[in-house]
Amino acid sequence: MIGWGNVAAIPVAIVLLTVSLSAQEPGKCDPSPELRAAAARQPGPASQLEIGLWFAGKGNLPCAVAAFRSAIRLKPDSAEALGNLGALYDRQGRSLEAEQFLRRAVQADPNYVAGYLSLGIVLAGQARFAEAEQALRKGLALQPGHPALLTALGMSLMRQRQVDAAIPVFEQAAAIQPGSAQSHMNLGIALADATRRVEALARFETAVRLEPNSAPGHYNRGRVLLELKRYEEAKAALERAHQLDPSRGPTRRLLGMAYAYSGDPARAIPHLRASLQLEPENVAAHLELGKALLKEGRQDGLDHLKKAVELDSRDSAAVFALMRAMLARDSPEAAEYGKQFRELKEEELATTRARVLSNFALGSAKDNDWALAISRLREAVQVCGQCRARADLLKNLGLVLLQSGDPAQARNELRSALDLNPQDRDVEYALSLAVRSSAGGVRK
Repeated sequence: MIGWGNVAAIPVAIVLLTVSLSAQEPGKCDPSPELRAAAARQPGPASQLEIGLWFAGKGNLPCAVAAFRSAIRLKPDSAEALGNLGALYDRQGRSLEAEQFLRRAVQADPNYVAGYLSLGIVLAGQARFAEAEQALRKGLALQPGHPALLTALGMSLMRQRQVDAAIPVFEQAAAIQPGSAQSHMNLGIALADATRRVEALARFETAVRLEPNSAPGHYNRGRVLLELKRYEEAKAALERAHQLDPSRGPTRRLLGMAYAYSGDPARAIPHLRASLQLEPENVAAHLELGKALLKEGRQDGLDHLKKAVELDSRDSAAVFALMRAMLARDSPEAAEYGKQFRELKEEELATTRARVLSNFALGSAKDNDWALAISRLREAVQVCGQCRARADLLKNLGLVLLQSGDPAQARNELRSALDLNPQDRDVEYALSLAVRSSAGGVRK
């Protein structure tokens, strides 16, 4: 099965302005004569806000920032000026300052929907997906059918691996915007991630119909056709995606896989080689190229199988392929790879069992049966051992303990989760809450 989890990405930014921004030299911050005259007649924050929007529309970000700052000096609680300034800072990559001003914006006006949208996206850009979800849900409570809020929320849920929760959110966004190819694509990606491939294909077909020259649309259509083993259709879709965007390594990789799976290793090889020029450390590309070369009697295929295992020694498919290749050559290394493969399969089985227990536990937590949820999560951690899911399991256990009112225990589990995955900003945030709660700083 081809993994889909990383296909959907949070947008870099959704600014509050409806204009296209591009960095330019500011020159002199001199607005149009009409705006100058209006500002002279009615000096104040409103005119400075208009000037800021005008400069932003011209792509003059420094002068736009100066005007928004001037509006804020005149009216510190101007949600629109605060929000636009935060949005511009996000565009400039100054996400911490962007967060600061956007939080001030929604504090100044708790009904400021656009502020919650931009705040959610800024937090998601920092990989703080749980906090992003909170901000986005506040915006949706004010405006339930807001397409951009729904889209950002769905993507945030996907990044939290809550695919089942993301699907109805994307469905709502697609229903509100039936003519949006991107909305259908987002829903298709979520459906594919949930292995609902036939439904996903229907959404990708709609996306391609709406935007016939969309390389991502043809790519995703080809990707799901490949999973459905409809290889001839997959090749056609991926060839079209490659024509539209020749620079994408994943397209060449999947195109090579489609030829390999349909029994044509000779045509698969050049595509897989080309993909490795663009993504030289892709395990799947090395694996499939290695197998295709060996089928063509090329001994350099072993080098690619070994490279795949070197890049990811826990990839059971790569280890299995290398084991078989060594067995075919009566190599003594075959026994070593056979032992490694058996250990990986045992780990995969433990991971699957642990995830099932975790899912049951989270269901119990939704019913506020904290004792059962904690018990099942502890069992899941024990079953997992050192499996790949351990960090997620400890994270879930810490979050459930925190919700149940046991911040001291939550703190221990969250620290262990953070040790395993130091990049998880949601764990950092939850750990800060647990520490504050243990010290009496947070009340339930």
